[in-house]
Amino acid sequence: MKACAALTMLGLVACATTPKAVATDASVLADARKRSAAYCSTYKDGCEVTTRRTDDGGWTALVVPVFWGADGKRVFGIDMDDFYIYDDRGRFESALRGY
Repeated sequence: MKACAALTMLGLVACATTPKAVATDASVLADARKRSAAYCSTYKDGCEVTTRRTDDGGWTALVVPVFWGADGKRVFGIDMDDFYIYDDRGRFESALRGY
C-alpha cells in the first residue's frame, strides 16, 4: 500500500481495488445451460432455460424439460424442473432439484 501511495503522489498511477464482478443475464444463462446440459440431454427436445433478476440483486435460473402432447401442444411435467440460485455477482450458490 505504501508503494501505491508513493506512485499516486508522483501522478504515475491511481490505485484501485479489484472491481466487483458484474453478472449479466447472458452470463447467468450460459452457466445454467452448461450446468443443466447433462440433465437436458436426456430429453428428446431438451429444456427451456430462463433467468430472472431477484429483488435482492441476485439471479435465478429455471430449467424446464420440453415435452409435446399428441395434440402438438406443450405439456409440463410435475416436479421435473431445476431451479438454480446465483448471488449478485452471478456466482452459483445452490440448486433445487425437481427430480
